[in-house]
Amino acid sequence: MAFEIEWLESALKDLDAEIEYVYCEFGKIAAQKAYRKIIDHISQLASFPQMGMKYEEMTFMGNEVRKLPIHQITVFYSLHNSKVTILAVWNNYQDSDNIPYHLSGLE
Repeated sequence: MAFEIEWLESALKDLDAEIEYVYCEFGKIAAQKAYRKIIDHISQLASFPQMGMKYEEMTFMGNEVRKLPIHQITVFYSLHNSKVTILAVWNNYQDSDNIPYHLSGLE
């Protein structure tokens, strides 16, 4: 059974910011490749929702949070029933101490 993938608005903003950064630093082709790579990995969650690792530091609406590293970013997501909710797209070059703060405003 395939899971439905939904995005929080804040996660879409994270993705936009990441792609904008890649575009400004490396150009249009690099931004397109980065976007495609991220979306392809997230699309795999519909069939393999457990492929990410547990993120023990928090829950989302009472459900576990998982993280899926994709090169220089990490996608944080939660599973509930047959839905994958994308919570955040985090650039791994940012201070990891800020991840719980970034995710804390989501519930």
